[in-house]
Amino acid sequence: MLDQVEREGPRQPDRQHLGLKRAADFGSVGNRQTIGGTEFTRTINRGGPNQIAYRLDDLTRCMDADEHLAFFIEGEMPAARLREIIEAQCQWALQVDYAQPENRARFWYTSAEKLEPRVGERFEEPGAEFELPLAVGNDIKQMHAALAVWKGGPTTAEFLLAHPEHRHTARRVQNLAIHPYAEIQDNLIAADMLPIDILRCKLSFFGATRFDPRSDRWVRICMYQDAPFPHELLAAAP
Repeated sequence: MLDQVEREGPRQPDRQHLGLKRAADFGSVGNRQTIGGTEFTRTINRGGPNQIAYRLDDLTRCMDADEHLAFFIEGEMPAARLREIIEAQCQWALQVDYAQPENRARFWYTSAEKLEPRVGERFEEPGAEFELPLAVGNDIKQMHAALAVWKGGPTTAEFLLAHPEHRHTARRVQNLAIHPYAEIQDNLIAADMLPIDILRCKLSFFGATRFDPRSDRWVRICMYQDAPFPHELLAAAP
């Protein structure tokens, strides 16, 4: 195996991972076929990894979404309606007593090394001043309390002009009016919160299977196990 791999040029795919036989089954980058109106590249063997990267770079430019176009604050919404949405959709947040230390024992922050979300212990570790706005339940309850005593103008815009600290929460609550499952309906800063539950939920969206938890904070997974290769999809096309 080693001598076979060594004879490959530096721009060839790593056949020890593809499997020598299956790697040889692939055609060149330039060979394309269409399945149901969708054009598939017939992969990588003679094209070199850079050609694949160039094609993927083009795709990434059309795979993002401008969330601001659909995630704006509806300023003309009556403040009373904002409060109604909370009471209808967010009882899971209102029922928690966040004054209790065990219900606000954690905080979320972004790691400087990997720029990924991390969780810290509020009463044991420094860094709470860098907390991310992921204590959604606590934020919703605080905004609900502010709305309950609001005596100003009737609209959400007027309420937020006086209480700009609730802008991000108002946006989330308004989104719940049309997407009732848009939020994780749990206290994400509680002492008994398990980050691995959130991680498994997110990874399942990407097709992850065979979860192998290594602790309550990280998990090994398998991606696309037994999924077909592109040439197998082409062979199965009618």
